[in-house]
Amino acid sequence: MPLPASSRRRAALIAGLLCVGAVGPCVADDPSPGGQAWSDTCAKCHRSTEAIAYALPDPDDRAGKDRLNRFLAMHHAPDDEARAALVNWLADQASQ
Repeated sequence: MPLPASSRRRAALIAGLLCVGAVGPCVADDPSPGGQAWSDTCAKCHRSTEAIAYALPDPDDRAGKDRLNRFLAMHHAPDDEARAALVNWLADQASQ
């Protein structure tokens, strides 16, 4: 027997609150430089890559990575090395 709509909404709300209240992002903790850049820079506002998946390039999409790199340079990721690691990490996340 399926759950009533009110129970499904309650479960979704609880899951969302758990995600927002998590210490880190709602993606697997990743000690790689890109994963660390995500945790340190992005996870404060973006709890998972799913919410920004539309903007993530395919790992082989050089033009997409370049666009993301330019955007991130203006959006809280000024460090070139960390930003490059983040772009590659995000592209890898998008391909999974």
